[in-house]
Formats: sequence, C-alpha cells, structure tokens
Amino acid sequence: MKKLFFTLVLGALCFAACHKTDLSAPEPITNEPQSLETTRHIGDPNRKPDLAPIELEYRWRGYFTEGFGIRMQRWLSIKKWANGYMYVHYACPLGNVADTASSLLYPDGSANDFVVDRSNDGIIDTVYSVYNYQYPGMISIRIYQGGQRLFTTLKQDYWVVNTNHIDGYEFYPRTYRGDTMYISAMSADFYVNYARLPSTVPGTADAGKYVVVVEVNPEKIVTESNYDNNIGTLPFRVENNLPILDLTAIAENKPVPVTNLTAVKKLTGNPKTVTLTWQNNNGSVPRPDDVYEVWENGQFKAKVLGGTYVSTVSGSWKQSTYSVFYKIAGLGISSPVSITVKK
Repeated sequence: MKKLFFTLVLGALCFAACHKTDLSAPEPITNEPQSLETTRHIGDPNRKPDLAPIELEYRWRGYFTEGFGIRMQRWLSIKKWANGYMYVHYACPLGNVADTASSLLYPDGSANDFVVDRSNDGIIDTVYSVYNYQYPGMISIRIYQGGQRLFTTLKQDYWVVNTNHIDGYEFYPRTYRGDTMYISAMSADFYVNYARLPSTVPGTADAGKYVVVVEVNPEKIVTESNYDNNIGTLPFRVENNLPILDLTAIAENKPVPVTNLTAVKKLTGNPKTVTLTWQNNNGSVPRPDDVYEVWENGQFKAKVLGGTYVSTVSGSWKQSTYSVFYKIAGLGISSPVSITVKK
C-alpha cells in the first residue's frame, strides 16, 4: 500500500513537473538579453545550496531500483513534436546535495536550502501557469555527436520543489509559501526533460551515439557552495529510433581538435598584436559560446568564447608558439593544435 501511495504521489508530481513534454507545445526557450542574465541574482545569498544534475546514484529514497538520475534507461524515449523535430526524452532530476546545516539566520537547519522567493527576489520575468511560478535560466542543455555540438536548448523554465530525497533524511522537512520555489538540502526535484535529435528521415531520429550535457545554474545567478558538480551527462545510442543507454558514447564524443588555425600579425603602431582564428574540425565557424583554451609558449593565456583570440606582444617580441584546445564541459578537452608565429 505504501508503494502504491508513493507511486501515485510521484505520478502526480511528475505530471506537474514534467509539463514541458507536452508535444503540442513549441520548444520553450526563453531568449533574454544576456546582460539581464549575467547581472541578475536569484535566491538567498545567505544560503549555500549545492545544485547538481544527478547522473545515477543509489542513495536516493524511492522506488527506482535501477538508481536515481539522468541515466535511467526506463525513462528514455524518442518523440516527434508538433514542430516536426525529433527529441529524446529522459529523466532529469535536479538535486541539492548540500548537507543540512543551521546558521544564525536559519537555525531550523535550512541554511543550505535552495530557495527562490518570487516576491523578495523581484523576478520580473517569472511567468505564472497552471503549474506554478517558473523562471528561466535554471539549466542549459547541449547535445553532441562525434565531438561536435548539434543543438542547444538554453534557459529552460523550471518550477522547482522537493520530490525525492537522500535516504535517511526526513522527506519534506520544511515548507515554504505558495510563490516560493525550493529544493531543500539533500533533496531533489524530479523532471522529465528533452533534447533535440537530428532527423534525416522525417519521423525518425538518426542512428548514432550521442551525449546530452545538462548544466544547472549555467550563468551562476544562484550563489552555491560548490560549482564543480553542476554538469551531468547522458550517453546513449539510437538504434531503430530507440534510445539505449551507452556509456561508450562518452569516449566517442571527446572534443576534437580545431582546424584551420591561422595567425595575422600587426606589428606597426600600438598595440602590436597577433590575431588567431580557427574553425571546428568539420570546417564550421565556432559558436559564440563554444569554449576554447589558448596557450602561448606552454603557458595558459585565456579561456576564449568563439573562434578568435588577440594576443598583445611587446616591441621586443621575436616569436611565440600558440596552442588552441577545444573544451566541452562534461566531456573533456581536445588535443592541441599549434602554430609558431615569428616576427
């Protein structure tokens, strides 16, 4: 009876939490000005949650015998949306893995809870739906094949609330008022999410190995005690329009080196510069938010977004060897491509 009750409750929660799987709805991407996202702060900076997309763990209480996390095979499916695109749907629990703690401000043990108060935080871009308040910017989703990004879904809307918790911890330890979203310490919010797949034949996802990379709090608008575990991956392959969990997809999606690395010198006037440009391994222009590392003479110089880097050199400069690495959060870093530039 307890199991049946839990299943019914979880089903109701999933119905509310998983509304973004409605196939008649357009893809809910919120395109806000970047300046708004990077300057805005969400949540209480006096609390120190530790948000993380759970990959696959067995310490969570519930009836998930195969573990609790993104890599749950039974939640994998492929669906065609009304817009004609194919999507892989998967479990996407967002956890707050911080230990419970008390503080002078929060003696009730909620010092590490993640709490977003719509009224106090002044979330002007929050929308109201039948499911409750939501705000964009909770996660970003990228999908890769062959070490190259295929599609990006940014700033998906989330209404967060406890649905699961780590074993041994009291379930629903605290409640907050109606316009508040929260994930208590050692608790999680269970979602079913989606990522777009390529489709050469209408109605069928292309076969191959893919990795979905989920990043929570990608723009760090929430103060956390730890940002190192904000990324989770779902490796899988598609066979006959069916998604199958496949850990080997990670190795096959390691970042591939850049191509067409060139350098242009400007040694007259000031500043004197060497401008590097490069392309992805398939010859495409890097996306504005692709991440690269540039090294000069064996020393790290900069993390670069996009495919251009400008190095300022001195009047006595003779030569430099530059190396460019392609970096994918959650999947590693490529081998370098180098170029030596002389005066």
